[in-house]
Amino acid sequence: MNISVQLYTVRSLLEKDFWGTIDGLSKAGFKTVELAGLYGNSALDVKEGLVKRGMKAASMHIGFDEARDHLDRVVGDAHTLGLEYVVIPWLDPKSFEGGWKEVAATLSKFAERFEKHDLHLGYHNHAFEFEMHDGACGFETLWENASPKLFAEVDVYWVKKGGHDPVTWLRKLSKRLRFSHFKDFDEKGEFAQVGQGSLDWDGIIKEGKAAKMLYAVIENDQPKIDPLQAVIQSRDFLIKKGLKD
Repeated sequence: MNISVQLYTVRSLLEKDFWGTIDGLSKAGFKTVELAGLYGNSALDVKEGLVKRGMKAASMHIGFDEARDHLDRVVGDAHTLGLEYVVIPWLDPKSFEGGWKEVAATLSKFAERFEKHDLHLGYHNHAFEFEMHDGACGFETLWENASPKLFAEVDVYWVKKGGHDPVTWLRKLSKRLRFSHFKDFDEKGEFAQVGQGSLDWDGIIKEGKAAKMLYAVIENDQPKIDPLQAVIQSRDFLIKKGLKD
């Protein structure tokens, strides 16, 4: 299990100076990123720019509509970038009349389509998946009915925000687990740098390693300090815990 960083965290910096921000991440020691948009660059430019800095993209987030309506474009970008994993980070469950079973069936079909193009599709959670529907937890229903081809990117903060234990869910989804978003949960229930909140990081890291998870993806949706410094502080904590870039 190595360290990656979700570029959504530094979006305000990327909008002003894309490559200057990537340089800052590189100088801090990051070697792998998870993309959330290309900020006006072509996939080839991003690939070449990362390689020039000794970096790579291991995964990227795509919108639900992109997965449904623009498969060719997503596949083309992913192949150009040289990555194998794409992740849908959000969807509106209210748009599925069949509830979470229909969500599972839909994402499973998407995963099968991506597999035909040598790509793996995953789903990233927020907190709403843990709401109860017809006496069942939405997240439970999703994974009980999803194809084995759909992998999990578990966001530990949002699991906690949804009232559940991140360690337990990492264990439950160990066979599907490829990535996890690492961000902490402070005393107010707000976002914090990894190691600066209340989450059980020893337990989380242990389960990630046991599942042979590929990447611990650092993220902070709304950092209270400079976004670059926020991800650097999280990386420093994980390095001390024995993880590597």
